[in-house]
Amino acid sequence: MKLKTAIITGGSKGIGLRIAKSLAKNKYNIVICSRHLPALKKAKKEIESFGVKCIAVKADVSNYTDCKKVVQTALKKLSGIDLLVNNAGYQGPVGKSWKNNTSNWKKTIDINLLGTFYMSHEVLPHMLKKNSGIILNLSGGGGAYARPLFSAYGCSKTAVLRLTETLGEELKGKNISVIAIAPGATWTEMTETVLRKNKKSLDKKTLNELIELEKYGGTSSNKLEEFILYLITSKSNKFSGKLVHVNELTKIKQIKSKIGPESGVLRRVNY
Repeated sequence: MKLKTAIITGGSKGIGLRIAKSLAKNKYNIVICSRHLPALKKAKKEIESFGVKCIAVKADVSNYTDCKKVVQTALKKLSGIDLLVNNAGYQGPVGKSWKNNTSNWKKTIDINLLGTFYMSHEVLPHMLKKNSGIILNLSGGGGAYARPLFSAYGCSKTAVLRLTETLGEELKGKNISVIAIAPGATWTEMTETVLRKNKKSLDKKTLNELIELEKYGGTSSNKLEEFILYLITSKSNKFSGKLVHVNELTKIKQIKSKIGPESGVLRRVNY
């Protein structure tokens, strides 16, 4: 049986590694990329334990040349690209916007938005050539609503939502789905950094939410796996150009046809 191939950016740890392992368990060959070589090597061994191939590429998704390298490596060493998961993310500065470091703010946009665009830009010509493919863009994190104290992260994820909607429109009739996914609050190295290093910048509500998240862990691996696998094995084109949340899995399973034009997208401005 010919195995499918998935690229997961930021796949060496956290949510990215959880997604990579879920896909490997379901017989996908995997390409992971990250800026951290030791974590990549460790993740590669974990993924290969499921009996699939795993290619680990040291890369920074905010660098277009690095993104080209990841895609070319996947095409050269594995057979085609069936799935791209744009997971690589950067939290960025925390606190009042006018107190944020501007270089750090820009870095957040470069990784979260431009990284998603660069990888999609490189993968899509190959998906179009074979007339099939799925791109999952991780959003959430305030992408669909205002998120005070996290302006860089929130703005970058809102832009990813609009990019998803735009690509969904551009790819209609091409058998390629682009879906924004919200994986739910999850305790990761990123959220731990926010809690440990930014306590003084956080409001009481956000601080309490993070303390609860540390205690309970957030979205379970099983729930995340079920969510991802449903999106890539169902008729995913009905979700193309939309934002779907892990907590809405039961509801979205009941959707038989395409979602309405006003559902799962950034709201219009009404007065």
